[in-house]
Amino acid sequence: MSTDPFSPEEQEGPRSALRLADDLRRILSSSFKPDLEVDSSIFTKEIQLYHDIAEGVGKNRGFGNLVLQDTAYRLAILRLADWLVARPSDIDAIAKAASTIEVRSVIVRDLLAQLGKQDKELESIGDRLWQIDESQDIFASFQTVGIGADRVLMAIDIPEQATSNLLRSSSVVTLIHRMATTEALAKAYLPGMIDFVRKGGAYKEIDPRDIRPFQHRMGQDAKIYRYPLLQVRAFSTTQAQFILDLHDKPLKRGTFLRVAVE
Repeated sequence: MSTDPFSPEEQEGPRSALRLADDLRRILSSSFKPDLEVDSSIFTKEIQLYHDIAEGVGKNRGFGNLVLQDTAYRLAILRLADWLVARPSDIDAIAKAASTIEVRSVIVRDLLAQLGKQDKELESIGDRLWQIDESQDIFASFQTVGIGADRVLMAIDIPEQATSNLLRSSSVVTLIHRMATTEALAKAYLPGMIDFVRKGGAYKEIDPRDIRPFQHRMGQDAKIYRYPLLQVRAFSTTQAQFILDLHDKPLKRGTFLRVAVE
């Protein structure tokens, strides 16, 4: 019998894969305290815990495993954003904690090959799958297999991305887009913000109305923090503001958390 609790074999058991996945989702949800006061020791342990959960769940690469792995990564990212915005003086400890979050690269072609048979929406992609070029952005990648931009944009819809809905719908397109967003946060947004703070940047310099102070601070290093799959070509005030808003703006924060755990 498969060791993957979300495999078809396990779904025939007394507890369905959906029920098990939803139980794990509830545990992750209840473990996260949104208003927890910043404490470097507690945050370090919590971030490591979410990383360990993500790695453990992700050892088996079934659809449900990947959804829950992404949930754990997102909780770690949210906690890092809280810490970074609230206490930038802890930058070295924050950078060390962030370095432990090893989000796996999203390769659209490989994920479609792995998960495509579980989603009726992808039944007709056939051999076009192997025409996807890893250098393409997510829209071009899906267009190659006949999935239009309008469908990809639908995958950004918050209710559709929510963990409980994903576990029910098994939408591979939505999961890939969500995983790509998580990877962008872990590999471009957060590292870029950490570098900005290390360069002596002040959050008042993050002003979309006047990007000159920010650009002067980051210089050419901004191009290090790019994520071509989602057309992020450099770390800009847009990405920096997103990190600030995850901590400061209840609506943005609530939406991000709702996608992760609801």
